[in-house]
Amino acid sequence: MKATQCPLIGGGPACSGAAKQLREADPEGPIALVGEESYVPYDRPPLSKEFLREEKPRDALFFDPKPYFQ
Repeated sequence: MKATQCPLIGGGPACSGAAKQLREADPEGPIALVGEESYVPYDRPPLSKEFLREEKPRDALFFDPKPYFQ
């Protein structure tokens, strides 16, 4: 793993928003997202509501596509 000045813990909206702000401020700076899940940050409330009722597709749960975070 590369050294980073900005480790972000978790995978919810705060982590996603922080990553976006850091990327705007420093387009090349290393950012590390740390969490137990193997998915990029996603919106959790719809997971237990709209997604399980098949009202929202899986891809619509993620704040940004996986390539954005790589």
